[in-house]
Amino acid sequence: MGRKARGKTGRPQRYKMGTRTVVAYGLAFFMFMAGLNKLTPLLSEHFHEELKNKLDNVYAPRVWGFLPLEGPQLRYLVGATEVVCGLMTPSSRFAVKVLCVVLLCAIHSHLIVNDGEWQPAALCLFMALYTLFASEHSTTESRVRRLAHKVSAMTRLVTIGLDLHETSVEDAVELHLFQHLTTYR
Repeated sequence: MGRKARGKTGRPQRYKMGTRTVVAYGLAFFMFMAGLNKLTPLLSEHFHEELKNKLDNVYAPRVWGFLPLEGPQLRYLVGATEVVCGLMTPSSRFAVKVLCVVLLCAIHSHLIVNDGEWQPAALCLFMALYTLFASEHSTTESRVRRLAHKVSAMTRLVTIGLDLHETSVEDAVELHLFQHLTTYR
């Protein structure tokens, strides 16, 4: 029998599920269900037929026509990728990165066709990015502080007024770092 993890008090620790973990499991569920709906009418026959018609007859020829795949092949590839990566998402950063690519392609497809249905893919992309970059150990306040610092740094970089056609990106970043170091000392 395995020993239970003990905290500083000597009592067994309970596992606390952080926000990142909850978002990862939510993303895994959404992507698994979306992929399953693309592959089979098991969950919703109406939704499956709608996805089948859109992917096979609209997205495949209009957006992804340069690929050597027919509509059903593209649908099976995307659906299988979503199912497999959905199952792997809570434990695999690679699966989340693959889902980011799939979701960016989905947003691109919806915007090209202009069907106004890009928001669910954008929400899932936000969840995937949060899963990749959020830390379970930092508090919300410190995350907000770091994010505000990054936004202000990017704003300063933009407002430096350098013309990047005449100045290299490395020079702009070096100047920004110099300004940052001299401002906060």
